[in-house]
Amino acid sequence: MQANHELVKGARDFARSHGRLYINGAQTDSLLEETLDTIDPSSGDVWATVHAGGVADIDRAVQAAHSCFERDWGRRPPADRERFLRRFLDLLEKNTDLLAALDSIDNGVVLSMLRTQGAGLLLSTVEYFSGWPTKIAGQAFAPTLLPSVPGRTATLSTIFEPIGVVGCILPWNAPAAFSLTKAIPALAAGCTVVVKPAEQTPVSALAIAELLTEAGLPAGAFNVVNGMGDVAGAALVNHPLVRKISFTGSTDVGRIISQAGGRSFKRLTLELGGKSAFIVMDDADIDTAAAVAHMAGYFLNGQFCMCPSRLFVERRVRDRFVATMSAMAQSMRVGPSYQEGVTMGPLISALDQQRVHGIVSDVAAAGGTVVYGGAPTEGPGFGFQPTLVDVADHGLPFCQEEIFGPVMGVTAFDRDEMDGLVKMVNNVRYGLAASIWTSDLKTAHSLIPTLQVGVVSINDHATVDAMYPFGGVKDSGIGREFGCDGFESFFEKKSVSVCY
Repeated sequence: MQANHELVKGARDFARSHGRLYINGAQTDSLLEETLDTIDPSSGDVWATVHAGGVADIDRAVQAAHSCFERDWGRRPPADRERFLRRFLDLLEKNTDLLAALDSIDNGVVLSMLRTQGAGLLLSTVEYFSGWPTKIAGQAFAPTLLPSVPGRTATLSTIFEPIGVVGCILPWNAPAAFSLTKAIPALAAGCTVVVKPAEQTPVSALAIAELLTEAGLPAGAFNVVNGMGDVAGAALVNHPLVRKISFTGSTDVGRIISQAGGRSFKRLTLELGGKSAFIVMDDADIDTAAAVAHMAGYFLNGQFCMCPSRLFVERRVRDRFVATMSAMAQSMRVGPSYQEGVTMGPLISALDQQRVHGIVSDVAAAGGTVVYGGAPTEGPGFGFQPTLVDVADHGLPFCQEEIFGPVMGVTAFDRDEMDGLVKMVNNVRYGLAASIWTSDLKTAHSLIPTLQVGVVSINDHATVDAMYPFGGVKDSGIGREFGCDGFESFFEKKSVSVCY
């Protein structure tokens, strides 16, 4: 196994030679003639520069994707697409370390975690969807008499047809993972793709484009146009040949995309913000619950949508739970994401470091108690201490809005106040995920239907699997990714009647 420093060197070498757009199967210069600098949040320095695309570049990419869909990929037999995806899976397995290093430098997530957990998600996603192309099936109905044509019979059926060009707009917190979780099911369905990475993390999508081409994907089926959201992203959403947009990011941007995409009746999958609840009953395995809260709360440096930023712990076990989390926090080492031994990397930017610090300062001033952490770390980069705040007033902005940093709040509740607990859990504008920790499954099942979220986990949190649909309600978005639901979102269903 290569050492981290060797992987980082390889990633930097790749970025120096792969900074252009990727359109129609090849690197190409931006017509906009502008560039984007990407900052290494572990040092605060520019580590890569990429071309920034504009409206004309998006049009080139969409035209290439549309042409490939019409003449080639959309017409391929399902078995051909399946064989391609299995070839790509083999190639991806040999290159997960490169993708991990690119993302670790780009967004500050710990490299060792990306090499293990991150690689597992990439491979399992491709493996799952590689089996779908030959499983696409419609319905056939029993022959029926047609009242409009007396004495004649018709067979009725449905067929699935790939929707066409899909625009994938990525977040910065897991760029390689989202490139694949959005593009691979689209490709498996027979669609073609234009990817617009987040401007903060533009590099790994270019590496994936190279790997897809090496595996035999036809030119134009997968294109990458880096650029600013209000330029390249807006052009992608508004392009008339794009039939579906898959976006992961903030609720505010998702609302803009929903309004723009709705004008041309595009299909939309929007995976947006979250304010996940983590409910711990006094009969739970407290040590395990605390360990999972610690892991999930500081996963991706707290910068992910299912972060359990609201910990609701039954009062009888609150002190034990907090003491266990505090002990684990003591052993954490915050530092450069690719340095050996580091367990949590920096935030994505200096602005985010200042923003998160302001959130913690505000809640402390409003009566919350900082149990541990609460401040930026010393040294280069944008590190922030793992933080836990004890907060009683659930109406504070701290308890209502997404933090997107390594900060959680703990609120005690009593067993005889379950209605009040449910009200607190639901009284936010988000509805992505919640978890319930208890040894009493009757209690768990009684809570499930009361929680206004898209994902509920019992004695686990942030359960993600390629075969399992994922998405939220309310301001957490619309549609589902993964599973059969996610795959079918890339098709139009056509009804066919044959009269005889």
